[in-house]
Amino acid sequence: MSTQLNIFDYEPRRNKITVDEKENNVTRAFLNTLKNSPKFNQIFFNRIKIPFSQNQEFVFQTSEAYFKPKAQGKEKYLMYISKRNYLENENQTQTMNPRPDGSIIDDKNAILIEAKVNAHIDQSQISLYKNTFFNNNCILKTIYWEEIYDQICGFIESNETLEPVELFVLTEFKRYMEAINLNTFKGIPFFSTKENEIYTVDSVKYMLKLLRNEYTSFKSIKLESSVRPMSTTWDAIFLKELNSDSNCHYSLSIHEKALNIEINLIGESRIKKVLTANIYDLFVKEIAKLKDDKSYYLEILDYHKLKNKDLKEGQNHVQRGEDYETLVFSIQLKKLKKLDNWEEKLLVILQTYVKLEIKNLQLKKKLLYNEEQYRNKLSDKEPCLNIIESTFLELEPLYRLLSQTKK
Repeated sequence: MSTQLNIFDYEPRRNKITVDEKENNVTRAFLNTLKNSPKFNQIFFNRIKIPFSQNQEFVFQTSEAYFKPKAQGKEKYLMYISKRNYLENENQTQTMNPRPDGSIIDDKNAILIEAKVNAHIDQSQISLYKNTFFNNNCILKTIYWEEIYDQICGFIESNETLEPVELFVLTEFKRYMEAINLNTFKGIPFFSTKENEIYTVDSVKYMLKLLRNEYTSFKSIKLESSVRPMSTTWDAIFLKELNSDSNCHYSLSIHEKALNIEINLIGESRIKKVLTANIYDLFVKEIAKLKDDKSYYLEILDYHKLKNKDLKEGQNHVQRGEDYETLVFSIQLKKLKKLDNWEEKLLVILQTYVKLEIKNLQLKKKLLYNEEQYRNKLSDKEPCLNIIESTFLELEPLYRLLSQTKK
């Protein structure tokens, strides 16, 4: 979340902004952006293959009585803008608004606009508008808000001679889209004073949602995202060919000071198998291969039960919301490897914790935002994704080894 004032953003009077209200606001902002950004306006229409024409008339919330006479004799389009990435619980309430969100009419074209901000394409609504406004005779143009966001970002970056007003309007609309979660992943900005971003749980949940689209497209390693609702600041990730294993998986967690990339192994019986001779020897050999070992940590997790709720039988080891406080025993691999016979010493430590019925083992790469080698990379999309992909790839042998404990 950004603390910067924005000409398009505002503080709603109600605790929950309705979906219709959010759709109205972003449509009005989008129309104003097109109206006051002539260079981007022309490029946008060229990209969606609607011939650009002069004398555009921008109307917010149009009606059948207004639109149909204006559309006579013109090329007719229904522009349907929806959201590719959305959270299952975006703190909004739904209302019903039968009016399209806007229209653009020029010398040659009549464009009806319908915008969605919390869902994918609604085919029933498209059919309704086609029939009501066009007698089923129009060209459908579908586009995602995230595509518009990327177009604006690319346009700003590639045009150094924009008029001050156009640059200002485009920059403000870009920041507004980021504020209402209509953007794509552009890196992790929480430590950047330039972006003026504040860490919040909601902003992290949305960022993790965006990252699902990125890491499932990695070429060097085939990953599968979790299907669970995004309710926390971490997300489970699986090697695609091994199928989902809720007790052995990668995870990404975004914190106020670091991005963590982890392998998680859950369950006392599975951790015991790691300590058997045939697996443990391979386990420590893989740990020894890890580069940048000052960023890697072996962590053993326990959970302290808070005296506020009764436990359900058989769930004593599970962290559930406010029922537990997480306790972590952490070993930096760089320091561990300096010890003589560190493999034997680590085995004794792990055996001791297993006797104490510890049921969660993690190998974590902790990427501190203020670490010089990461600071200028994590805030930029491509370097950030390269680091995430290369770390998943480096940890893949360990993932495959630990997955064998399921047998």
